[in-house]
Amino acid sequence: MDKIIACHECDLLLELSEVKPGTKLLCPRCGYVITRTGHQALNRLIAFSLSATLFFAYACAFPFLSFNLQGRGQLITLLQSVSELYQQGHPVLSLMVAIFIILAPLLLLVGLLYVLLPLKAGRRNPGSIVVSKLLLAIQPWSMVEVFLIGVLVSLIKIATMASLLLGPSFWAYVAFSIMLTAALTYLDRLQLWHWLDSAKPWRTVQ
Repeated sequence: MDKIIACHECDLLLELSEVKPGTKLLCPRCGYVITRTGHQALNRLIAFSLSATLFFAYACAFPFLSFNLQGRGQLITLLQSVSELYQQGHPVLSLMVAIFIILAPLLLLVGLLYVLLPLKAGRRNPGSIVVSKLLLAIQPWSMVEVFLIGVLVSLIKIATMASLLLGPSFWAYVAFSIMLTAALTYLDRLQLWHWLDSAKPWRTVQ
């Protein structure tokens, strides 16, 4: 039964054979991608996750954008956007931005690094199974790219009314969204469980 897996789309039971790196396994009935393995997938996952973490920290620490309207200038950071939305009378939107744009990506990054870094040494951190399940559950709720598209559309509209200056945080957030998307692309569910099963807990180290 260890080699039996059910398709996540149509529930077809499949006998899982060894999937070589660089290939993918499709469901023969519905075409759903069961697993997709890549060359040096773990190394790329770690590299993308570390890069995304650095860009995310930079994006939160520096000005996101500034605009000048009729002689009145304002500078705003990514974190300030949450409080600004709340003060402007949009508490629900403020909460959504805080959860889906800041909190969910942050949890994803912390969880990825917690699980993946020890795997590089063939080890498994305590609670890695639980954290991995949470990662896979949170993954669909990270809407970084949706937020970025919304910001770009808003900037086009605002540019007709005020002069805008994109801060370093904006470009860091663009790079962060690219790195996070790349990391999640390499995060294969089946391959992750294989890595965890093959790794040894830290407590077995003599």
